[in-house]
Amino acid sequence: MKYLLIIPTFLIAIFCNAQYYTSPAANGNPSNINQEDFEYPLGGGLPSGWTSILSGGKTNPTWSPAQIIPFVFQFNDTAVSSFKASSSGVVTFTTSVTGSAPSHTNTALPNNSIPDNSICVWGVSGKGSNDAIVTKTFGTAPNRQFWISYNNYSEQTIFVNHYTYFSIVLEENSNRIYIVDQRNFGATPSLTLGVQINSIESYQIAGSPNYNPLANNSPARSDNKYYTFNPGNQMTNDAFLKAIEINDALFLSTAPYSIDVTIENTGIDTICSAEIAMSIDGSAPIISVASNLNISTTETGTFNIANSWNPSAKGSYEIKTWIKTINNLADQNSLNDTIDKSVTVYGNENKRFSLIESFTSSTSPTSQTSNSNIETLVSNNLGNVTSLKYQMNSPGTGDPYFTSESLSRDQYYSVQAVNSVLVDGKMQMYSQQLNQDSINKRLEKVAFIKLDATFWISGKIAYITADVNPLETFNGQNYVLHAAIFENITSQNAKSSGEVEFFNVMKKMVPNANGTFLGGLNKANSVTHNLNYQFKGNYRLPTNANNQVDHSSEHSVEQFSDLGVVVWIQDNDTEEILQSAYAVNTIGINENELSSFRLFPNPAKEQVTLGFFENIKTAEIAIYSIDGREVLKVIENKISNNSVEINTSELTPGLYVIQVNTSGIISTNKLIIE
Repeated sequence: MKYLLIIPTFLIAIFCNAQYYTSPAANGNPSNINQEDFEYPLGGGLPSGWTSILSGGKTNPTWSPAQIIPFVFQFNDTAVSSFKASSSGVVTFTTSVTGSAPSHTNTALPNNSIPDNSICVWGVSGKGSNDAIVTKTFGTAPNRQFWISYNNYSEQTIFVNHYTYFSIVLEENSNRIYIVDQRNFGATPSLTLGVQINSIESYQIAGSPNYNPLANNSPARSDNKYYTFNPGNQMTNDAFLKAIEINDALFLSTAPYSIDVTIENTGIDTICSAEIAMSIDGSAPIISVASNLNISTTETGTFNIANSWNPSAKGSYEIKTWIKTINNLADQNSLNDTIDKSVTVYGNENKRFSLIESFTSSTSPTSQTSNSNIETLVSNNLGNVTSLKYQMNSPGTGDPYFTSESLSRDQYYSVQAVNSVLVDGKMQMYSQQLNQDSINKRLEKVAFIKLDATFWISGKIAYITADVNPLETFNGQNYVLHAAIFENITSQNAKSSGEVEFFNVMKKMVPNANGTFLGGLNKANSVTHNLNYQFKGNYRLPTNANNQVDHSSEHSVEQFSDLGVVVWIQDNDTEEILQSAYAVNTIGINENELSSFRLFPNPAKEQVTLGFFENIKTAEIAIYSIDGREVLKVIENKISNNSVEINTSELTPGLYVIQVNTSGIISTNKLIIE
C-alpha cells in the first residue's frame, strides 16, 4: 500500500449559497494531463499548438476578442461557451463587457470592477513586448483541459528582467477550475487569485490580494502549484476516482504488470477504507479492499488493485475500475466513481531507442556539469538510448570541433542556448534539467519503425548500411533518415570548461545535415540505404570555432579506431524522432582478412573462449559495444593450445564486436552476451 499525500494550504471564500468549494494547493499540473516541461515565451521555446489570443505591449488594461471554449463547460451550474481575457489577469464568461478591462491594481474579491462570472489572476500585466495570453487544449474527450495561459507576463510596475507565468484551466466533465502558479523570476508580484460569481459572492486563495508566486524559475512543471475550485457542495462521504496508474503502452516482455488507482477524498469525512472493483475487457470484476487508510479531505491516496496482470498476447485491452464503497458505505456521489482506460500491449519489435542530442561547448563554464549529467543518464540507460553531441561556436571563441553541420542542427531546432538537450527531437531543456523521468516518458512511447544499421571503417572511409522497416503506415510524407559519424572520446578540443574528455562528438553527418529524404513510410515496405563518407586530407585542430575544419580538404578525427555511427528517422514536419539506433561495427577498423578465430560458446555469459586457426603466441584482444566504444581489452603474451579464455561476466547482455590484432593483422567476430 502506498500514498501520495498533498499537504493542504488554506483558501478563503466569501459567499452566499456556496456554489464552489476549494481544494488546497497541489504540486505539478492538475491530473498531469498537460505534461509539457517548456514554460517559455511564445516563439521562444514554447511548444507548438498554443494559440495567441492577446499579444503584449498593452500599456492599458485590454480585453481580448471573445474566444470559443472547445467543449461544454458549466460555470456556476450554467453552461458557458465563450470568454474574454484581460491583460490585467481576468478571464470572464460575461463576454458582453466592453471598454477598458479591470485595472492592473488588484484588490480583494469581490470587487465591482470585476465582471460577474470571472476567474482571476488579477494584478499581472501584459506591458512587455513578448507577453502573450495563449490557449491550448490537452487530453482527449470527455476529459479534456483547456488552458488559458498568461505567458511571460509581469508584475504591474516591473516588466524588465522579470516574468511570471500563470494559467487558468477549465476541465471538461468535472467542470472544475484550476489556477496554476507556473514560473516566476526577477520580482515578486502581489496578486488576487480567485473566482467571482457576482459582486457579493466570490472565492479567493489565501494571501489574496497579496498572493506571492510559489513556483521558481524552472520551465518544468515539477515546481508548479495549482489550486482547485470544485463545483457544488461538499458531501460527507465522497471519493473521486482520479486515475488508473498504468502506462497506455506496454511491452509483452515486461509482463506481469502492476495496476494502481488514485482516489481523492472530495468528501468531508476521512477515508479509512475503500472497495475498488476492476474489470478487463468485460471480465468478471476483481474486488480489492484497501483498509487502514487515512486520506483526509482534499488529499489523495494511491494503492494497488492488481499485482500480476499477465496478458497472454499483444493487443488492446480495456480496463474499467469503479468505487464500490467508501468507509463501508455507498459513495454519495456516483458521478465521479468510475474510470476507464485503454492500454495496448506491444511486442519487442516496437521498442523505442531514444536519441539524446546535446548542444555543448568546451568554452562553456557549465558544460562540465551538463555533460556529466548527460553521461550518467546515458550510462544508466545503455541499450535504451543513443547519444550525440554537437560542439558549438559559443560562448566566447567556441569549441574547436564546431562545424557548420552542428549549426544546422542548432537552427533546425531553434536551440535556446549552449548546454541545451533534446530527446527524440522533443522536450528541449537545459542539459542539467534532463532526468530519468523525462527519458522514461519517451521510452514509454511505442516505436512503429524497426531500424537496424551496420558500419565499418576502411582507412578513412566509413561505410554505413541502414535498414528501415515501418511497422505501420505513417500519415506524413516528409520523413528523413539521418546518419552521423561520431568519435567516442576526444580530448584535443579541451578549452576552458574544465573537461579533458568529450564523448560522442559529432564529426560528420552523412551525406549532410539534411539527411536522406524518405518521403512516406508504408507498412512492411522495408528499404535499405547504403551510405559512405571519405574523410579528406590530414587531421587539423582548429584554434577556435571561427576556424572550423574544411571537410573538403581536412578532418578532425583524433582516432579512426574510435569512430561510431548513430542513425535516426525524423519527421521534418514535427521534428519528432521516430526511432534511432547505433550502427553495429561489423568488420572493425581494417577489413584485411576473414576472421582468424572462432568463439565458443556464442552466445556467452560468464566466459568466452577464442580458438585460433593457426599457431598464435601473442594477441591483443579488444571488445567493442555496438556504438564502437571499447569495453574490454586484454593483451596475451603466452597463448597455449591456440586458445584464450576471456572473462565476460562484467559485460551487460547485448551484441558486441570482438577484435583480435595478431602481428598487425586484425580480424573480428560478433559476440553475443546473454
